[in-house]
Amino acid sequence: MTPTKKKKQVKAKAKPKAKVKTKVKKTLKTKPKPEPKAKPARRPKARQFVKMQAVGNDAIVLDCLKTQVANPSHMAKKLCNRHTGIGADQLMLLTKSRKADFGIRFFNPDGSEPGMCGNGIRCIARYVKDWGLSGKKQLTFETTSGIKPVTIRGKMIDVDMGEPRMKGK
Repeated sequence: MTPTKKKKQVKAKAKPKAKVKTKVKKTLKTKPKPEPKAKPARRPKARQFVKMQAVGNDAIVLDCLKTQVANPSHMAKKLCNRHTGIGADQLMLLTKSRKADFGIRFFNPDGSEPGMCGNGIRCIARYVKDWGLSGKKQLTFETTSGIKPVTIRGKMIDVDMGEPRMKGK
């Protein structure tokens, strides 16, 4: 080897390598934009209920002191159904009254409105007591068959149903 060749080789080794700048493009995996969804149908606000029972009769109690039910007969058919609804013997609405402490409306599972139900009044009286709606021991409830007095003694609730009225021939 000749000295010139060595110098060339040394010179070649001594040359700094050029720095190569590389740009790394970050590709974000973007999902295709979803098509605009149709606005969902406006759902009514959920209503709270209490399910109670007295002597085997079960009932759904709705507190309607502040808000009313638009179609209680239809609601009774839906809610009282034991297969597709909550399931109950009746739907009871606790309402305001001008003649008594509270008012009650009863609805059977078929949507009909009976005059009253003794066990149902006992459930409503217990509801009024438990939820602190009244501290009275003697309450009155207005029903479609008149005003019914109720006495609360601890866990015992007595309803004065009045004289039975029978339709005769």
